[in-house]
Amino acid sequence: MEFPCYIFDEIYIPAGQGKTNFIDIRDIAEVAKRVIIEGDHINKAYELTGPDNLDYYQVAEIMSEVLHKEIVYKDPSIWQFYKRKRKEGYSLMHTIVMIGLYSASKFGGSPNKSDDLLRLIKREPISLRQFVKDNREIWL
Repeated sequence: MEFPCYIFDEIYIPAGQGKTNFIDIRDIAEVAKRVIIEGDHINKAYELTGPDNLDYYQVAEIMSEVLHKEIVYKDPSIWQFYKRKRKEGYSLMHTIVMIGLYSASKFGGSPNKSDDLLRLIKREPISLRQFVKDNREIWL
């Protein structure tokens, strides 16, 4: 299935002012590498979280600053989101899962933060701002 290509200038998800904790995939990969190589992580569980809990208004602001273009966060109703995603070609189940995840953010309070990532990678985690800088070409 092909999805239409859009000029990226908005974040359109029904999360309200709910906060999300963003973690860079490069940090997750670093943890995976260490866990496999070091070998002293057997039967241990880690809660991996990024450095900041952000709402999508803050995400749009960060992206606008880094990309030097206006990115706006639009907080649609669940019904508006559902109709748009189905029109864009997303499956019913994929759309329902997205609604569930964004609703959890909207109504679930602030996510947990852990220092497990910092301890495992032995450096500051990559921020959303840095992620956007490193991947500018995706949005421009």
